[in-house]
Parts: sequence; structure tokens; C-alpha cells
Amino acid sequence: METKSKKLLVTNRTALRSKYGPAGLKKVLAAVRLMKQADRARGIETDLVFLDDPQTMKRAAVTDTKSGQQHKIAIDAVYAKHKPHYLVILDGPDVVPHVGLENPIRDDNESDLPSDLPYACDAPFSRDARRYITVTRVVGRIPGITNAGNPTFLIRQIRAAAKFRSRPRRDYLSYLAISAAEWRGSSTRNVGQIFGADKLLVSPPLKAPRANRQLRALTHFINCHGRHEDTRFYGELDDGRFLVALTSQDVLKHAKRGTVVAAECCFGAELYDPRLDDENKQDFPISIAYLDRGIPITVALNNKDLQSQMLALRARAKHARVLWALLRPARTTPTNPLVNDAGANADAVAALALMTGNYRLKLTPVTGGGAAISMASEMNSRQEIRAGSVYINPDPAKSTVVALGVAGIKLRDPVSGQPDPVLLKAIDECCRVASTTLTPFTIISAKEMHLILAEAALAAGNATEVQARINAMRALEALPAWDGATPDALTMLIYSRQVNLFLQGRRLADMYRFGIKDAQWLPANIASRKACFMPIAAIERRSNPLLNLAPDKPSESCT
Repeated sequence: METKSKKLLVTNRTALRSKYGPAGLKKVLAAVRLMKQADRARGIETDLVFLDDPQTMKRAAVTDTKSGQQHKIAIDAVYAKHKPHYLVILDGPDVVPHVGLENPIRDDNESDLPSDLPYACDAPFSRDARRYITVTRVVGRIPGITNAGNPTFLIRQIRAAAKFRSRPRRDYLSYLAISAAEWRGSSTRNVGQIFGADKLLVSPPLKAPRANRQLRALTHFINCHGRHEDTRFYGELDDGRFLVALTSQDVLKHAKRGTVVAAECCFGAELYDPRLDDENKQDFPISIAYLDRGIPITVALNNKDLQSQMLALRARAKHARVLWALLRPARTTPTNPLVNDAGANADAVAALALMTGNYRLKLTPVTGGGAAISMASEMNSRQEIRAGSVYINPDPAKSTVVALGVAGIKLRDPVSGQPDPVLLKAIDECCRVASTTLTPFTIISAKEMHLILAEAALAAGNATEVQARINAMRALEALPAWDGATPDALTMLIYSRQVNLFLQGRRLADMYRFGIKDAQWLPANIASRKACFMPIAAIERRSNPLLNLAPDKPSESCT
């Protein structure tokens, strides 16, 4: 008489070795052996099968690590042979891929729906989700971080599975159920069938973190909106705006170990990097929050270039956040216009340690690509924008274009007294090209990291560090060193930002905070009297459901 449950653990050895290296694969297999021992002690017989092993799999062996079809065929074969009580896929979709199903909602943005559902069905491979209505297998997945180079996270999940202990049924009778208001009817029916009750939290009016106390229940049913790579579930208001009903931080803080959850939410089971570092709990904007979540991925991937980009973007965002706080309250020139933010400084130092030479991350649009910058056309064809008279000398024969060569550069380097060569390069790149040329746009650079640190040093009264950072930046362009005195440090910082961040969207805020007025600004106009920033465009207000702004309301900063 059979006394043990049978569990089948399936994975792809080739993909595991490629992902973690031979040493990492060895560590993963060691963790699996410990799990098998723990399973045996609790009456579960666990077998590990490599779906790409030709000796074990014969003709069904996987040869393409990215093929969902091949993995579906292989899993069907091993399931038919072993007839396990349940099957567990080891690691994420970069090791055993999801099967791509055709999206039956034709007007949806997602044309392909990656899913593990086919692995849970006896039906043969198909991209038609309707073929998998009847689920015949118990299938789960122990995921690792997608594309990670370090197996630590996966090993931690394997060990957690090994330590799991069953609990009595009565522990799971207390439940939490949350539903978006528009799906209240179907959610009520499901809760009634599952729990024999009708207790249901509905969003709206439910708004995070009001469900936190109920998260202590060991059974959760959630039927809300979700988004790609978003850590929140949403309800929807009558006007189409979304209300945050539950966040991953709520779950991390209040849910108990051993909780069972059924989430009928778009992207509710999407596999992306979990938050590895929860030490920083500052109320940062979403841009920085996403970057905080992205940097651990770059560490896990051991991708130094991507890591430096993420750190630099976060340094820039933190610097801009403090700068905005300086200008926003009164929108006048602040008494102390300098930014010295510990977080921005630390990220700038870390980014520079990973950058080489005169590093610059550029967005370079391509014809027909998704990223488009029309600057070249607007400057060199339509001439709706152009380099100002502070920077350039116009061509005597045509005042709307820049004069050729060095003669076109008006701004002079304060150390050498010569037409600024950094500005010359920038003008050549943006303003002396054919109107059809797709010009690159600098997102972040090593120079900006030095400028963030030079400004912080100036704010702290560290003249030696200011000089060192400015000269480190100048050395990237082989410019003569600044002596730290002529011009004075503040003038040198302002000038260095003006030239080295040309056309990068920093100048207007610098002009406001340092009290600089352009000759083109009319004294009667609002920009001459206080900081006035462009409003969020009406098309963005109408298309973004999370912006609580009237489409035709003028910017409050410009009134």
C-alpha cells in the first residue's frame, strides 16, 4: 500500500548552469538534496528531473532553453511516467519558461500571455488558452530572481520549502477577501463557495493600509486590478482613477508565514525581483522607489554598467527632489540655493566607482523606434528652439543658425579664456546636423556625478573637495585645471553646470535658484518674478488615471 506522497521537481540543468555558473549550480543542487531529505522525513518522496537530460528524457529532452513548447512536451512526458501527486518547477521563467498563450482580449496591450497553466493540464501544447480550461495536475514553482547571477535568493526559497510544516484546517478558516468594487458580485459568489460566508472588503472605499489588521488571517482571496512590475493591487473609482487597495509592504509587515493566497489580479503572480533591502523607508517619489527596487537586480546580475546607470539616475533624482523642495514653497530665489543630500552624494560616489572615463548614458533614438526625440528637427529644420545668444554666435549670413566652427561659440571657458570646447562638442552634436538626423540625448554622465559632489562640498564649506571634483570633471575633457580661486567656487560651479549639462533639462531650475534672468525674459512676465515651470500636458492628464489634475487647469506655479 502506498504510504508516501510523490513530488516531482523539474528544471533545466543547462539553463541553471548558464545562469549561476558551475559553482552556483552546485550550491542549488546541494539545497535540493537537503529539501529531499526534509521531504522524506515528512512522508514525501521527491525526485529531481532535468528536462534537458537526453538520457532521462529521451526524445522529449529540451534542446532550446527558451522554448515553452519544448518544456510543455517534456513536462507532459515526465508526468505521464512518474504520475506524481504534485509537480514543482524549480527557478524562474529564465530557466523553465512560461508557455506563451494568445491573449483573447484583442484590444488589450498584451498580445502574449506567459503562463504556467499549460503545465497543469493534460491537454497537449497549444497557444489557445481555451484548451487548458480543465486543470488536472497540482503544479507550483519555486522561483529565483529572473536573470540573476547569484543563486542566494533561490536557495533561500528552497530552504523555506524544506522547513514548511502543515497546519490544521481550522487555522485557515479565518480569511481576508478583497475585491475591486466593479467585481463585487463575482467575488461575493466565490467567497461564498470557498468559505461559506459573505465577508468581503470592497475597494473603493477600501484604501491601503486599512486592510492591514485582516492580513493576519492565513487565507487571502484578492480580486483587484494589478499592473506590470507594480507592487500594488488597486480598486477603481467611478471616474476611472485607481485606488491603492493593498501593497507589498503591507503584506511584508503584517501577513503571517504559511499564508495561502489566491489573487485574481492582472500580473498578480508576475516574477520579478523582490525587495531585497527594506532599510530605506523614506517617502520617496515613485521614480526613486522603482530605482531602489532595480538596483538589487543589477547587483544580482553582476552588471556593473547597468548598476552605475541605476545609481546615477537615483543620485540625479534625489538631487532634483531636494532642488524642487527649495523652489516649490515660495518659488523665489532661495537664501541657500545649494543641494547637499547624503543619499544623492552616496549614490554619486558609488556610480563614479563603476564608471570609466568620460562616461555618458545616451538615449539614441532610431528610425521607427519607440524612443523619439525631435530636437534635431526642431532646431535644424523647423527652428522652433535654438541655442541662445548666451551660448553661440549666429552665422552672419543666416541669423537662425550657428556660425561654423569655433567662431560659433560665444561662451568662454573661465580658466583658459578660450571658446569653450565642451560647448563646441555639444553644439556640433545638436545644432549643426541635418534636420533628419536623430540626435542623442544625455540622460546621466560621470560629469554630473562630479557636479553633484562638488556642490555638496561647496555647501559644506570644503573648498579642497570642490576644487578636486571640478578638476576631475575638467580632466575628462583635457581642460586646464582650475586654481580654486579664480573665478570663485560658486561662479565656477554654476558655469560648469551650464556647459556640461547643456540641453539636459537642468538649466531652468539652476537659473531660478541662483537668481539668473535671461535677457529674453520680459520684466512683466511671470518668469521674471518667480519660478514658473511647464505644467503637465493636458494629454498626459487625460491619459494617466493616477493624476488627480483637471486637464485644462493652468499650472499653479505659473499664475
